[in-house]
Amino acid sequence: MRVSNIVASLSTATLASAMALPFLSTPIDSTTTASIQLASATDTVVPFSSEATALLAKLAAIDTAITTIKSSIGKFQPKNNNILDVVEIAKSLGNNGILNLAINNALLQTQSLNVKLTSNESQRVTDFFKTDLASHYADVLALLAAKKDDLKNASLSNSSLLNLLLGGDKFIDTISHGLQLGLAKQDTLSASLIKILDPAYQTAFSEVANIIQKLLEGSIRVVV
Repeated sequence: MRVSNIVASLSTATLASAMALPFLSTPIDSTTTASIQLASATDTVVPFSSEATALLAKLAAIDTAITTIKSSIGKFQPKNNNILDVVEIAKSLGNNGILNLAINNALLQTQSLNVKLTSNESQRVTDFFKTDLASHYADVLALLAAKKDDLKNASLSNSSLLNLLLGGDKFIDTISHGLQLGLAKQDTLSASLIKILDPAYQTAFSEVANIIQKLLEGSIRVVV
């Protein structure tokens, strides 16, 4: 998926116009994966270090969280007005939700590394951000923008129960605060990763990290 297609897929003119995204030197693919593929036994490259393997697993967990949230939003049916579904979606995107937890775990893993990644390891991280993370962020944020009004209306159908289950917070507030925290953590994660990447991959990684940043910034403006 090229960056132009990612922007178009965000479904609302507001979100699309909020982002003037640069083109990546390498197109973003739309491939969906459950985890980052590691070097196989038949590869001639040097096997990944245990530190890099652990980092890749933490990054894959972010992708899993994103696709899980997308599935929850996609299954939501406005006609049912199921307040529990709304709460689940809000909590998953909230400050202590599965996405922010996964980002934080990856950040801690990155900051704990005291070695730089090899060229092959750096390529794998960069490719994963290009082919999976950016595309999946675009998908879930586009879906959230498309269903925002339906979710908000459902949240108002039983506001007292919603407030109880969300600890007194409103649906939109829970999501917007969570996205803002996610943006800050994702930016910090990207900055930390760049420091340990092989210099040959730092520019390409920075490009896709900026795309993810703009996707989150645009989504926050739409959701609020």
